[in-house]
Amino acid sequence: MADSTEPAPAPPPGFLQISFSPARMFRLGLYYGLAGLSGATLLGFLAEKHWTLELFTHFKTQYAFGAVMLTSLFLMSRAWYSAAICGVLAVWHLAGVAIFYLPAQTTPVDGPQLRILVANVLGSNQEKQPFLDFVRDTDPDIILVQEVQPHWAEALELLHEAYPYHRVLERTDMHGMAQYSRVPLEYLPPPKDLGLPLFISRVTIEEREFILANVHTTPPFNPDSANWRNVMLDRLQLRLAEETLPLVVAGDFNTTPWSPYYKRFVKGLKLINAQQGFGVVPTWSTNLRRYFVRIPLDYALVSPEIGVVQYTRGPDIGSDHFPIVVDLQLPFAR
Repeated sequence: MADSTEPAPAPPPGFLQISFSPARMFRLGLYYGLAGLSGATLLGFLAEKHWTLELFTHFKTQYAFGAVMLTSLFLMSRAWYSAAICGVLAVWHLAGVAIFYLPAQTTPVDGPQLRILVANVLGSNQEKQPFLDFVRDTDPDIILVQEVQPHWAEALELLHEAYPYHRVLERTDMHGMAQYSRVPLEYLPPPKDLGLPLFISRVTIEEREFILANVHTTPPFNPDSANWRNVMLDRLQLRLAEETLPLVVAGDFNTTPWSPYYKRFVKGLKLINAQQGFGVVPTWSTNLRRYFVRIPLDYALVSPEIGVVQYTRGPDIGSDHFPIVVDLQLPFAR
């Protein structure tokens, strides 16, 4: 039988004829972006339903930027309905970010100033000198250190002379802790049944007193560690509620200001994030070279009676966290 040389029949008109023009692909990308942003926003509202859903609350700054960009692009494309949806999302996320650029509602104070340095040095970090140089350059009155392993405790002995009021609890895991102070302080009982180090102290400076808590909660790597971080925050809240003096709570919280667990803690103690008025200050992770994808995990929370003079982020000290430095002004003597 002879080979057939007749061409294959053409498909019927319109069959599998899909346009992949640049304009169509651009519009499709916008809709995918809108779907992703909407989904992430809705999942964030369910953060307390499952530990993984809390992750969707942490990227408020990124969501705000994305929503503004999508709104602008939909407007340029004359997709009015989609632009309106993105506009609502932009307003919602921008409101959560803008609060950190507005002055905090604190009581005017005229007491002494105090500088506190907060640093998660990363237990496996072998580079000690960058942190010690940063301490020398900033000259803080109090230093709060997290993840102090034995080799870090040994290196930080250089601070003992300059900071006579110190306490070090070294551990081989990530929960070692240290505190160094030039001003007198008295250590108080931590929350009961916490299972992990957490320092609470009464600080005295020029007849002013306040309660200082050095915090490092467990990172939410799995359901158990996420739950224990929330338990630590709840028990710390109950413990600090017993105090009548103004509070300063600082350290690595392993959650962002947009988490419902953070909000519950701050609301329960009527605290203010010291970075309010200085913008969002992302501290994790130094390994993420792009500033845009970093998030704030380390901060200082203060009672409204305490003024915040300055709030800055330090340099890379070899850790996965950036250190922070906060200058406080204490209230009138009681």
